[in-house]
Amino acid sequence: MSVVRLNFPGPLRLFLCLSICLSDGCRAVSGVYTDNDLLMPYPDEDYNDNRVKVRRSIGSCRRPYNGTVNFQEWISSRRAPGHQSVDVQRFVVSLPENVGQEKWVYGLWTVVDDPVRLVTVLEPGGPGGCAAQRRETVTATTISCGGCVVAVNAGFFRPATGACIGAVISNTQQVPGTQFSHNAAFGIRHDGSLVFGYVPPESVEQHGYWREFVAGVGWLVRNGKIYISESKEQECSDTQETGTIDRFINALSARTVVGHDSHGRLIIVHIEGHTDHRGMNLWELADFLVRQGVINAINLDGGGSATFVVNGTLVSYPSDACPHENMWRCERPVSTVLCVRAPERVCQPPCLHGHCVNGVCHCDGNWAGIDCNTPSCLANCSGHGVCTAAGCECDPGWMGSTCAEACYPGRYGRSCVNVCNCSQSCSCNRMTGSCSASTNENVQDPVLNCFASQLAEEQQKGRATEQLAWSVMLATAFLSILLMLSIMGNVMAARRYCRPNDGACRYQPLLQLDACGNVGITENSWESSEFDGGLERHRVNFRMGTPHES
Repeated sequence: MSVVRLNFPGPLRLFLCLSICLSDGCRAVSGVYTDNDLLMPYPDEDYNDNRVKVRRSIGSCRRPYNGTVNFQEWISSRRAPGHQSVDVQRFVVSLPENVGQEKWVYGLWTVVDDPVRLVTVLEPGGPGGCAAQRRETVTATTISCGGCVVAVNAGFFRPATGACIGAVISNTQQVPGTQFSHNAAFGIRHDGSLVFGYVPPESVEQHGYWREFVAGVGWLVRNGKIYISESKEQECSDTQETGTIDRFINALSARTVVGHDSHGRLIIVHIEGHTDHRGMNLWELADFLVRQGVINAINLDGGGSATFVVNGTLVSYPSDACPHENMWRCERPVSTVLCVRAPERVCQPPCLHGHCVNGVCHCDGNWAGIDCNTPSCLANCSGHGVCTAAGCECDPGWMGSTCAEACYPGRYGRSCVNVCNCSQSCSCNRMTGSCSASTNENVQDPVLNCFASQLAEEQQKGRATEQLAWSVMLATAFLSILLMLSIMGNVMAARRYCRPNDGACRYQPLLQLDACGNVGITENSWESSEFDGGLERHRVNFRMGTPHES
């Protein structure tokens, strides 16, 4: 096997890439795609090519634990800010095909220093893409998200629905609309280690444990050795039922692979191809990776999904036909994207309250620190407050934007909003509001003067209270006398017009009102009334509330 790597200068490399692209008419048609070069490890939506329901779908097979660790960790390379590098090279490799014949395979090889700082997983079209089951081209995703110097397609998806397959973690956040699958995966932990293999679900779901995570299908290289046979059994134990996984492994096709070398540098490999016509099968690809010194490698989505973009420009050769004419080739809308950010656009740790310029955080407002996460205030709040994100929070007795001003006389407390309640001879503590002796130099004995003033105020308050009490007592006595006089007047008037001994005064029967407002009487009785000195008797009958005289 012979390998030729072509490392073109920047302008020439871009010219060649654009020439290939334009000559083949790679024009993406937004929202329209053919998916005519599908290479899937399992039937889509649990159906095979004959639309017969099968028992297995991607991620449904159990992984054999057998008490062994089923993934590999490797410490990633680290470089000081400004010293990271991203190296992209084209290669041509000759592989034996038939007896006495050989085939040539083209591809791109990317080496990323310090992947913890530079590599991230993007959702299709930006945040929310997986939840919306959205599909978008790698070019469009990198343009919308920005900052990717290199980008390739990553995880698998359901062509019929656009749903992302497998768990996805992007920039430390679990992506909504995704769930764990028992397939080979690649991830970056917070501690800077690269992880490849079959990660247990309890580890994936552990909050704050991962920076990036995406699932593939097939662990190609493990510890520098080809691992396809073992991986096939772990991907699914009943592959012989449909044989789809075998075709996925053995077919010539375009491929996308992520791995690492012995230095902890991330390796991203793109193989040009078209299913069953050109490209590599996974056995050839794994052997090629081992010969190039790759330690661990995971297979990502391939076939018509295989895409390689540099600085927002497609530089790979798509295998999907364009919708309007089969002669032309178009970039396929895919799912997640593996993005390598330009070193000069990356700050680590990330700028939480600012923006990154040439690897250095420029902080906003009242923020400082290498990650713009430390509150910063002018003059450190003059030593009379605490610096917060909103500015200085002054201690009691102080005010102003820098807490340099004491409370005005007669005010106290936090922000000096409380009003003092002290006499003129006593000063008010601007922090607590308590009254104390005046320090005026003209006062001979400030302590006694303040005490006497306070005592005088208390006495004045007492006298005012006593005067109010006497006023209330006098008013009450006056009202009581008026009430007694009113009662006596009423008694005298009654004795004057009603003389029981003369028989001219009779008590009248009580009248009642029923619920409807009709007048009733407690009993039938005779009523006596005195009219012009004569005594007349009347019989009063009450029927239906209307009185009748008889």
